[in-house]
Amino acid sequence: MATFACLALMKHDLLRLVGFPPEANDWISQAITRSWPDGIWSSKPRPRCFEFKLGGSPWVPNGRSTVHSRYLILEILIVLKRHGYTLHSSSDISNSQYTRDTLVFRHGIADESPTMFAISTNSSDLLRLLRAPTELQPVMEQLIARHWPAGLQRKTLDYVPGCAEFKFSGYPWSFNGDDSIDARIFLLHLFAKLEELGWFLYGSIGQTSNGEGYAKDTWFFHYIAPNAVPLAVPLQKNVGYPMAPASAPEYLKYQ
Repeated sequence: MATFACLALMKHDLLRLVGFPPEANDWISQAITRSWPDGIWSSKPRPRCFEFKLGGSPWVPNGRSTVHSRYLILEILIVLKRHGYTLHSSSDISNSQYTRDTLVFRHGIADESPTMFAISTNSSDLLRLLRAPTELQPVMEQLIARHWPAGLQRKTLDYVPGCAEFKFSGYPWSFNGDDSIDARIFLLHLFAKLEELGWFLYGSIGQTSNGEGYAKDTWFFHYIAPNAVPLAVPLQKNVGYPMAPASAPEYLKYQ
């Protein structure tokens, strides 16, 4: 029988572990310390779960904290994948404005060196590559130039270290009029291109909201080697993966 566990993102600063082994408390603690500048305020066992109270407000962030909060989830996903916990689903199972998504994980084969990055859409005109290979930056610029009618207004590097920010001309995420269709068409091209380069969607997570409860999901991608078989995504063999991350073996970069 498969083993499942979950993470619950609660209120503006709580993270609860349900169904994980006791050693997972240390894995998550170290991931928080590495990736969230405000650290851990407190941690304690509660009935049927273990709870971390984080410093600051990772689930209602503002300014540069909007990037760090996504780094936090990215780091947690990576460390859990290393220990065999793969994201199974992410959904908001409550009507409360004080909860975010619940992340359900399935325990299986460990991945010793998972390679992942994230994409977030912010405000009404921003897209951020978060800890993505630098080779993906010109790919994103080309996608915007080809598939977003108004084009790119500017690119900003290292808004936060490891974050490349693209400001669109116009307002793709406001979804008014024809922009709503153009934005969706752009996203279709984005996902298709990333899969062509070996980057497959790992999960879409609603981890943050503003003070009024509005939120957009963050997309997390993982790299799948050309000859590997993804869990749920049919993969066609392509010749050459020029965007293979630097950490990938040499035989993945050239064929």
